[in-house]
Amino acid sequence: MTLKTAIQKAYLILKSPESEFIKLEKRTFEKVLEDFAKLLLFSGFLAGVANLLVFLINAVYLQMFKGVSIEYLRLINYSLGVSVSTFFFYIFAGSILLFILAMIIKYAFYKWTKDMKLTYLLSIIFYASSPILLFGWVSSKLAFALFIWTAVIIIIGISVKNKPKNTIKKKK
Repeated sequence: MTLKTAIQKAYLILKSPESEFIKLEKRTFEKVLEDFAKLLLFSGFLAGVANLLVFLINAVYLQMFKGVSIEYLRLINYSLGVSVSTFFFYIFAGSILLFILAMIIKYAFYKWTKDMKLTYLLSIIFYASSPILLFGWVSSKLAFALFIWTAVIIIIGISVKNKPKNTIKKKK
């Protein structure tokens, strides 16, 4: 699957999470992981580039309008370091922290997840992280809202899995 189709899938998850979670049972964990990894790398790259641009635009503004003397080589060195660390934080958070979150959800909410395989729960969490992956690079001020949105999608995914099969309406 290409990056474009992974982005389209993430958009569909945001648009209609319940119908996408119904379709999730037909997808393999490897395909879900492949889409997630592409989105994670892409959003980490976007976050790094956005950080770099914000640093440079602020420096140009300060120099042009406030008269501040800027040493651009030092600024680029520093901002590249911050941008690269932002990229690696996305990779860390998207792998290690999501796995830890899956373990916490699996055992803290055992009543609702006892019949669920860990790989399926991870698939739900990968799907649910779509808001963060699509919009998290824009601004850190959106973080709280994106985490709430992700938590709601995780709850929808777990509830879809726990619904009896004959009560789920399939949308076309």
